Amino acid sequence: MSRLVILLCLALLQACASQDQRALYHLDTPSFTTLNCCWQSLETIRISGSEQSIELLSALELLNDHLTVVILDPLGHNLATFRQDQAGLHTLNAPPDWDTRLSKHILLAIYLDQLQASDWHSLAPEWTVIIKENSRTLRYNDSVKLTIKYVQNDSNNRQRHIYIDGQPLTLEIKTLSRTVL
Repeated sequence: MSRLVILLCLALLQACASQDQRALYHLDTPSFTTLNCCWQSLETIRISGSEQSIELLSALELLNDHLTVVILDPLGHNLATFRQDQAGLHTLNAPPDWDTRLSKHILLAIYLDQLQASDWHSLAPEWTVIIKENSRTLRYNDSVKLTIKYVQNDSNNRQRHIYIDGQPLTLEIKTLSRTVL
């Protein structure tokens, strides 16, 4: 049974990364140093497609020298771990067919949620962020890459939906806890 769940998780995650956006693969993500240090959070991630959905957990940790993201399957097993540090983005643990574009999508979603519009433009003039009352949209050279729509955005219960351009999937993320370190 657990093997079947892991295979389903991988299929959904791979679908998320398989879009034909070769340009995104080469885009630089912002540096973890642009985020307000230091914290850790635990979140649920529901990945929904046209007929399937699955709920995963993620743990994020931002320290002075790195940002680490751990994705856990529904049974609590480590599905993937990646880290961004001064040397770049590194996959520490992942299935053999893990596509680093998925890691970049996840990082871009974290930065889109956390950074102000001016922070993006100062990183590279090609980045544009449109911030509205309940949404944020990330564009690169006028092409939409990600959109976040906030369902609930208070400090104790943050819920948001992430739409990746060109994908039929929605990521519903709910912050369960966030601790300042």
